[in-house]
Amino acid sequence: MSQEWKDNFAHAVKESDRLGLELSLNIQSGWGDPGNPNIQPENGMKKIVSSEIHVIGPKKLQQELPRPNSQIYYQDIAVQAFKSINAETDTSRCTLVNWSNKTFNKQSGLSEIRKILPNSDYDVVIDPQAIVELSGKFSEEILTWNVPEGEWTIVRYGMTATGKRNMYAAPGYMGGLCYDQLHADGIKAQWNDVAQPLIDLARQSGNSLKYVHTDSWEMGLTNWTHDFIKTFERLRGYDMSPYLPVLANKIVGSRELSNRFLEDFRLTVSDLVADENYRVLKDLAHANGLLLHSESGGPHRAPLEALQTLGRNDIPMSEFWARANTHQVSEAQRIHVKQGSSAPTFTERVILPPKAQLRLAPIGNGRREN
Repeated sequence: MSQEWKDNFAHAVKESDRLGLELSLNIQSGWGDPGNPNIQPENGMKKIVSSEIHVIGPKKLQQELPRPNSQIYYQDIAVQAFKSINAETDTSRCTLVNWSNKTFNKQSGLSEIRKILPNSDYDVVIDPQAIVELSGKFSEEILTWNVPEGEWTIVRYGMTATGKRNMYAAPGYMGGLCYDQLHADGIKAQWNDVAQPLIDLARQSGNSLKYVHTDSWEMGLTNWTHDFIKTFERLRGYDMSPYLPVLANKIVGSRELSNRFLEDFRLTVSDLVADENYRVLKDLAHANGLLLHSESGGPHRAPLEALQTLGRNDIPMSEFWARANTHQVSEAQRIHVKQGSSAPTFTERVILPPKAQLRLAPIGNGRREN
């Protein structure tokens, strides 16, 4: 985005016009890390974090709650309390197998996500109906609460930055935050900072710019954004608040119910990637008379459904590498074109009616059709 670079871009547009070529503009600097130094922390990629304390009632509590581990940006989500669970020294009785994978805190494949232990009489679970909502009693880092009798766990939930930055740009332009992939404000910030100025410049220089593009998903994981709880209810058909302890690696209701919630949680994240990022990007391109092709299916492990995100393109696409002995050696690693060639373009999500819900939908009526 230096003046010299923009001059070269304008020259490329003019030369493409002269030679009868079409141009596509990659709106991110380098591969895999879409962002720029102007992305503000509230528009960067985010994740949910939590901290907890234990108190014994009855008593009047007025105590500072520890802030969850955070970096760059932090905003509170909720404060809840529930009767403390006692699993003695066997934490496996009160936690979920492969929890980090199932919450998009750790990259994984289907084998890790699909590993589900059956319900057991030895499980120590939280009753979702007995969770106490304390957000209204928490102000300026202090919780004021008349603690009922018994031992209680108080959990503070918040969102913070993943910390992922753009590291593949020219000196002076790298190091900016990658934009939020789950909220329209993220892609709009990138568009306004990078894409729109270059599109306007291209229009002054010729007519060869026809497409916009983003490279493959290589910015790690994300699992939260602004208004996530409200959006979850709109998409899945039920309030996720009673299941927030699951995102702190607790079992709510039962293992089965908690895993069913986590599937809906992952579906919501993938829906937001498709609709708040790639659909909005497509709309912005169309508003400028351009088409979109992006490597929106990954092809690396990402918190999305590849056929859904690839379907947001005007031209679904993927990538492959020439055969080499040092990088992506096997054919399965080198070739990622099957998803792109299989993805239909579509504009509307299909929702199953309540009577046709899949068995894994917990309680809502917002399950998306596979």
